Amino acid sequence: MDSAPDIIASLKGRGAQLTVIGHQLEVVAAEGVIDEAIRASIKEHKNAILDQLLRESSVVIPPFSTSNVQRRMNLNSQKSRHQDHVRSMHRFSGEIDADAMSAAVQIMIQRNPTLTIRFIKSGGEILQQTTATGLFHIDSIDILDGEESREAARRYVERPFHMADDPMYRVGMTEADETGTRHLVSVVHHALADGYTNALITRTLSELYNQIKAGMSPGVPDPRAGLESYRRFCIESVSPRFGEESETIDELEGRLVAGFPVCDESSDSQADTDFALNNISTPPDTQRTLDEFVKEHSINLLSVAITAGQILMRRTHPEERGVIGCPISNRFSESLLDQTSNLTVDLAIPQDFEDSETVLDVLRRVNKDLLRRLDDPNEPIESLIARGHLPPRGRRRLRLPFSVGMYEFKSGLALTGVKTTRDFGSHENPFLGMAIRILHDDEVVDIEYEYDRTMVGDDRAGGLANAYLTIIQAMCEDPGKRVEEIRIDSDLTEGSRLTTLGPSDPNDEIRAHSSEAKKPTMLEVILASHWRRILNVGKIGPDDRFFQLGGSSLQLIQLIDSVGDTIGRQITLSDFIGDPTLMELARTLTSESASLTIPPTMEISPDARGIKVFCIPGQGGISAFTFADIARNLSSRARLIGLQIPGLNPDSERFDTMDGIVSQMADAIVDARDQEDPVIIIGHSAGGIIAMEIARTLQDRGIECLAPLLIGTAAPVRDSNKGLKERIQSGWRRRRMLKGAKKHGKALNLMQSGASHGAVEARLKESVDRMSLMISRFNPQRQYSSDIHLINDNGTRFCSADENTRRWCGLTDGEVNATFIDCEHLDLINRCEETIQGIIEAMAPSNVRV
Repeated sequence: MDSAPDIIASLKGRGAQLTVIGHQLEVVAAEGVIDEAIRASIKEHKNAILDQLLRESSVVIPPFSTSNVQRRMNLNSQKSRHQDHVRSMHRFSGEIDADAMSAAVQIMIQRNPTLTIRFIKSGGEILQQTTATGLFHIDSIDILDGEESREAARRYVERPFHMADDPMYRVGMTEADETGTRHLVSVVHHALADGYTNALITRTLSELYNQIKAGMSPGVPDPRAGLESYRRFCIESVSPRFGEESETIDELEGRLVAGFPVCDESSDSQADTDFALNNISTPPDTQRTLDEFVKEHSINLLSVAITAGQILMRRTHPEERGVIGCPISNRFSESLLDQTSNLTVDLAIPQDFEDSETVLDVLRRVNKDLLRRLDDPNEPIESLIARGHLPPRGRRRLRLPFSVGMYEFKSGLALTGVKTTRDFGSHENPFLGMAIRILHDDEVVDIEYEYDRTMVGDDRAGGLANAYLTIIQAMCEDPGKRVEEIRIDSDLTEGSRLTTLGPSDPNDEIRAHSSEAKKPTMLEVILASHWRRILNVGKIGPDDRFFQLGGSSLQLIQLIDSVGDTIGRQITLSDFIGDPTLMELARTLTSESASLTIPPTMEISPDARGIKVFCIPGQGGISAFTFADIARNLSSRARLIGLQIPGLNPDSERFDTMDGIVSQMADAIVDARDQEDPVIIIGHSAGGIIAMEIARTLQDRGIECLAPLLIGTAAPVRDSNKGLKERIQSGWRRRRMLKGAKKHGKALNLMQSGASHGAVEARLKESVDRMSLMISRFNPQRQYSSDIHLINDNGTRFCSADENTRRWCGLTDGEVNATFIDCEHLDLINRCEETIQGIIEAMAPSNVRV
């Protein structure tokens, strides 16, 4: 017998029973059924037999509806976003048995088939369906040259799931890096599991691994009942009630367990992260008092934690507005992960309670409000927006500067013979806000708190955490006391205004302390904290501008993604057009009319006057930033209009040919130009080649176009084969430019190697790579007729400045006026401002309006 199907068919035909538990194959047969030949065939084809039996026994049911929570996620795309990946990442020393761990994961999947769910499209609707899975092996994660194990693990976490084809769960283990460090990583899509479920997965994985290592054979109960309950929950959660047989509040509360989205934390270097994390173990007597309190008054522990957090925020930061995000795991059974599904309710912070009310009255109202909202997890939050608690477009909770949570369970690996340490990072759910997270533990209850160092500071954060514990103690000891009678350290209530935002003008110090001074909004404070961290400056004022403070394009990309994660609304490059002040940016982000896309043309300096000059950035660039300083300095003489390389917007048409790009950009110039003025074009780096093609296109259309200005533009080589050496040199020089940009905190047209800053940079990098390929292959089809103003530099050129000038002379029938500026390519734009000014004045016709 040469194949697994033949062996299986033969054994079953002889009455043998084949069972798979993990990676163990059990064959029960009558004496004489299994001879030496059969035994040898089984041994030879064991993995193939296991794979087929596992696929045959996989629980597969017809596609069914997604739940309310899943419908709020982005399940319509082809691939998942890494922001939706819930993961557990552990450093370890010692040796993990890869076969035993693979078997443990196999049993986990056999017990919990929802881990094999994928999302398919049918009739315009997103449905979920389990997948028949065969033999599972944990992935081996390669370490790239110069890469650390932690970086490789993060890369594995970020790798997208293919929503229609891949099960939404995977486990991998890195190779050892140069320091000998390794990581074990599990990743599950947030549509299937929240942080609580992931903690159960981690704990169960530990138990299964240890049992297998001890020679035990863990059982696999029939998972069909649990899967059917999960399916029922998903279908019923779409309706206004949980089911036709509605539960009472008491019954619902009795099985209420709070889940949590995993938070942004770091255990490696607090200097490298925004958030610090600490734990305060509650005294045993407080823990006992708390347990007795929730039982006596039928108050959910989550309600106690929420109320304490609200009182803390009202006392210490009364001006703050936002919401408490309360992710709730609604568990039907503690034994099945499949029956865990996440609901999130949003509660305004602070709640509308009076200081004269008793603690118990407030607790009961919060408790009732919380449980009531579970019936409608999609309750709109327009009321919060109407009251000014949230910006109109920030349809997610704001992250507050300080968060606290009460924990009753510590997740983590506990493997036989292996020391493991949980590794935190920025991949975990960013929309934490003021989420209160409840888990289970047999020994202690911990108060865990996290805070943004730039907004609160270590000493104050520690004081706030202690105050939170004090409030809980006071609530439990005497729930009949009024809220105003709860006392905390007076130092925490004095000067509670967050100090991140400071005036940029010394004269503003007086106004800032006057009674008329307008307090900065929470959004302004959040923006300022990110500016301070990224720009490494001491104080940010409301009238400060990002680029005036020394910000680079690399730093802008970091800012865009970090701020977007914090406020829950993906801000865009167009929000930074004109280098707005911090106050203007905050106003833009709260405006319903703000653009969410990068327009084809934009006024780089909106208040400028004079002749229009169209600016084309380099490969994948954004002209608003490439030419920002020059546009501001020339604002009295010229209006610099930025053109964007097509393809930067998520829904924009992608062009894979130079003709398509040139045609679209030429159309944009025709639409934006003043009819009585000639067209003036500036092209930077590779944008200069596009500028020449646009100039020729406009001339063919009969539109007057003056001599293009090319800044640091290498002449294309007219060669039918486009020399391999030239392309290799182009790639090498591009990598060198990127390396130099990163080292010196600069950027070339927003380029940065890798994709560590999310979707915005990924689109830019894709545009860069596509444009780089086009330029490297580009051959001018015919001779140009334009004069050229050429500015050479001593930076990243294929050849000397003189040789580059000679090449351009050979490509055009017009005159080439060349200028040389002794500087690196990254500095060329700002260094050539005077030259540009002279050229613009010389090119401007006498009748141009100034």
